[in-house]
Amino acid sequence: MNAAEWWLALDRAGFRVVWVLLSVLWQSSILLAAAGALAYCLRRGRAAVRHAVWAGAILACPLIPLLAWMASAPGAPRAGIPVVPRYSPPAEPAGYGELAALPSEWQSQTTPDGALPSPPSAIREAEQAGPVQPAASSRPVSPWA
Repeated sequence: MNAAEWWLALDRAGFRVVWVLLSVLWQSSILLAAAGALAYCLRRGRAAVRHAVWAGAILACPLIPLLAWMASAPGAPRAGIPVVPRYSPPAEPAGYGELAALPSEWQSQTTPDGALPSPPSAIREAEQAGPVQPAASSRPVSPWA
């Protein structure tokens, strides 16, 4: 096994570990939020009951990956979840290379081989004029003013 294969194997393992940790993070967040809501509802009750709720939730957090593994075992019932289909861009944008997208005054100016005309004179003059200088101001410009 060469170095590239080792890096690829480490990358796959790292991706799997991060995927498991992120799934445990959101699932445990939901579990702890539910425990917090239940403890809030029981705030006038005995402290031992609230303690049992929090202890059960905290002790259940490490069991989340095991429960997820058991739920994904072959033969476990599964619910179909509709997802957005994968986007695949079209091979060629619509209207690409066609004269229909050009302004009408340019369509009449095309050469027989389909080349575009030279830019209008106003564009050529603007390009030759150079960069535009900002107007002088007596007051300094401040982003907080």
